[in-house]
Amino acid sequence: MQSRFKRIRYYGTSLTYPGWQNRNVIIANNISLLSVSVLFFLNIVHSITHPGDKVVYASIIVGMILLSVPLLHRSGFLRLGRTLLTVALTTGMLILTLTRKITSEEVVSMNTFYQSRTAILVFCIVPLATIHFSERKLLAINLIICLLTLFLYDPIHNALGVGFYQLGYTDPDYYYTNFMYFVIFIVLIGSSGFFKMEMDTYEKQNEELIEALHSRNNLIEEQKEELTSQGEVLRQLLQEKDKDLSQVTHQLINFNHELLQYSYTVSHNLRGPVARILGLLDIYSNYSDEQEKKNVIGFIHDAARELDAITLDLNKIVENRSDTFNVRENVSFDGELNQIKQLLESPIKKYQIRILTKFNVPDIFSARQRINHILFILISNAIQYRRLDHAPEIKVSTYRKNEWIVLEIQDNGKGIDLSLYRDDLFKPFRYFHPDASGNGIGLYLAKLQAERLHGHIDVRSSPGAGTTFSVYLKDWSTKSV
Repeated sequence: MQSRFKRIRYYGTSLTYPGWQNRNVIIANNISLLSVSVLFFLNIVHSITHPGDKVVYASIIVGMILLSVPLLHRSGFLRLGRTLLTVALTTGMLILTLTRKITSEEVVSMNTFYQSRTAILVFCIVPLATIHFSERKLLAINLIICLLTLFLYDPIHNALGVGFYQLGYTDPDYYYTNFMYFVIFIVLIGSSGFFKMEMDTYEKQNEELIEALHSRNNLIEEQKEELTSQGEVLRQLLQEKDKDLSQVTHQLINFNHELLQYSYTVSHNLRGPVARILGLLDIYSNYSDEQEKKNVIGFIHDAARELDAITLDLNKIVENRSDTFNVRENVSFDGELNQIKQLLESPIKKYQIRILTKFNVPDIFSARQRINHILFILISNAIQYRRLDHAPEIKVSTYRKNEWIVLEIQDNGKGIDLSLYRDDLFKPFRYFHPDASGNGIGLYLAKLQAERLHGHIDVRSSPGAGTTFSVYLKDWSTKSV
């Protein structure tokens, strides 16, 4: 049975298709199978609690439509299959709630008008998960289907005689609540669409990089055949080419890893605000007091603003991943530290921060803006996580270690329990203190800047004993640039 489901999940995929197309088809197949499983379970429960209810038959029909999605994919109708999935989820939910209202001999709860509409709103995200941005017409058609389902929800109910007011409900704000569903639809689709577009862009860049890697690999193979008949000088040239190839491969592996981490961060951080918005909508539907409804709307706005803040933070990560700000020049550590002191003058004076310096290496030939950014992040963190029972002190020093110039920032603050947090220390959106503030991406950006300078960061810390960050930097004055 498990192998059967696994084969169904891959219906419609092919090695000749682009990677994004295979992925979207697999996602659509998984959603259809999951939806059928949920419907099957709900039918069993509903048959026990409401024997003879005809909504069970309607759900069986919807389930059969969902099962036809993988079969359409297998037959090569990839666009039709994904569109049918959208129709089955959105209009299927509308059919189920209409069937319940029309055939039920019991009084239907007012909440069924809000619950079914909320489910339709959630299903409107499905096209963004199953359709690539390059398929613009298909994506537009699916989103229009979702919007029309929401828009025609009340007209269809009224036409069939089971509208909100036709069933005797008298909530004067019912249509205003419906308007809020359209507002949430715009926010939800807009935010999800932005991240979908970013992910599709990253995937395209990744495919281009892989294609370039294959092309370069083929070129090197051709060069190897020519170099086999030549002497030691040509063999050395071949070794250099192999070294270049391994470096590109290593960069590709790192890029793929960061792309997966970015994908997880998007889905993980979006889930919280979206869940709160949906929960608040359920709460809103149960309130009758105007003031309470205004408060709930305020909370919905707060959640939307939080969603926008997450968007800005992720944009900041994307910007720092770029290769801008790589102009190398002679950078004075003391000069950059003085700039940081001016920027942080207010908290330094307020908390009486003592900053000590020992620059055994006074300057470095590198990218000034990246050095400045690393200093700002680590010093501001040291100020934020100072201990209240000790006079705060920060030591900034530099020294040489083998081929590296090490920039070290040491504080006597709260420290970090590395036995718990070492693996997550340089990941985005991570917090290690209960009173932490900010967006949780500072250390991730510092690590990113160090890697862009072909260096790395080490950390030594323990709770209550302070933290020492050692940033290993290359001095490009002795390198070929």
